[in-house]
Amino acid sequence: MTQYLSEFRTLEFYEFPFKNYLKQQAFKLDVTSFGTEFSPDLMTNQQFDKEAYCFCLMKKICEIDKYDLLPFFQYQIAQLKQPKFWINTLDNLIQLNKEILTKVFCEVKLERCKSIVETLRDIHYCTIEGKPHEATKFSITGLQEKLSQCSDYDARQMVIIDVETDFKLSAQRNLLDYSCFQNQIDLEKQRLSQMKSLKLIAPEPTIEPEEHTKTQIKGNINQLADAYFQLSYEHSLIDFDQRKLAKFLVSNYTDKYGNELSLRSIETMLDPNRPEKRPPGHRRLQFDLD
Repeated sequence: MTQYLSEFRTLEFYEFPFKNYLKQQAFKLDVTSFGTEFSPDLMTNQQFDKEAYCFCLMKKICEIDKYDLLPFFQYQIAQLKQPKFWINTLDNLIQLNKEILTKVFCEVKLERCKSIVETLRDIHYCTIEGKPHEATKFSITGLQEKLSQCSDYDARQMVIIDVETDFKLSAQRNLLDYSCFQNQIDLEKQRLSQMKSLKLIAPEPTIEPEEHTKTQIKGNINQLADAYFQLSYEHSLIDFDQRKLAKFLVSNYTDKYGNELSLRSIETMLDPNRPEKRPPGHRRLQFDLD
């Protein structure tokens, strides 16, 4: 998809479900700038880059499996105050870049994408802030996610009771996946009954280790390197090991644009014989250690 960036045409969206992958935990259905030349927060000259958002949105649609398209659109809509505007703009964006998409999509996936968008356009959405939209409120994926977080029988039973009660009380009946949502609830009830008869509890939820998040510096890289150089080489507050310090900085910091630091460049800045690579006296950070 990135090879078509120069040909890509954009439209103006008014809402932007988007995550900065460096500061927020991003899941497979989130739109991010990962794998593109755009900054992680899509900010350009202190403004959100709406054109870059268009590209990142279409890139995500191209990357996900065709069976994830419906959950993806449901997930995006759940974050919007005015879904209709977003859906109409997306539909026009797809048509505008149809030639590019036919090169990236298989025909079946493109047709499925267009079919889902057409269905979404016909749904009546609740636009009250803080309320879930009906197209996403009764999601099989959402139900399974809630159940996966339960650690015992009683917790799973309460989730199923709440979801089924809410579902039956709802007056909305033109839902996506409506025909199979009740079937999914029935299957979960059967599974729960079997677990009870076998005196089993649900498996403990899987806790994935947190991803290591690097700190984004706001100033120049050489100022950061020089600060560690002063504390180690000049003041002996920490042990000076040029190679280890360079690896530490590369592993824990990014530049002001969120880009990875160069190990070779950092090593050069930490070289006692290369003072020209560090800031001049008036720009060095001052440490009063007396």
